[in-house]
Amino acid sequence: MSWGARSCSLPATVLQFRLNQCIIQILNHPHKRPVERRLSQMMYTNVIGYQIPNLSLPKAKKNNLNRYGRMRLDYLEQNEPNLCDQMMLEGTLLPSCRKMGQDAQQMVDKTLRELIQKTPMPNRKTNPLGWAQMCNSLKQQAEEMILPMLYEV
Repeated sequence: MSWGARSCSLPATVLQFRLNQCIIQILNHPHKRPVERRLSQMMYTNVIGYQIPNLSLPKAKKNNLNRYGRMRLDYLEQNEPNLCDQMMLEGTLLPSCRKMGQDAQQMVDKTLRELIQKTPMPNRKTNPLGWAQMCNSLKQQAEEMILPMLYEV
């Protein structure tokens, strides 16, 4: 697996497992013993003449993203892969997508309430299809207002 080709959507446990497998294979080399060195602020292990960074991902709690958080994550993975990788390594990718998703959901809910108050709605009992059509239209309008927020960097 090349480091540049990995996807941002792999869970942290899978990435940690793959990283550990690579390190174990290198450390099990029969004639070389690893030596730790500190260059700048990162610790490295010298194995067979290669400086391998001692990387580990922070323990992350289960991150449930709502619809808008997933849309933000998909946008970052497809259009901003470098930023996505940087945020993942810093441990800020999923928390920021979760926060953006929650903020977007609150904005949609608030905008939808305002639109429902301002718009004359058909009677739900006498015209249920018209009422559902109007609700869907208003929800789509509210969602269109927040989409630019999800796609800005």
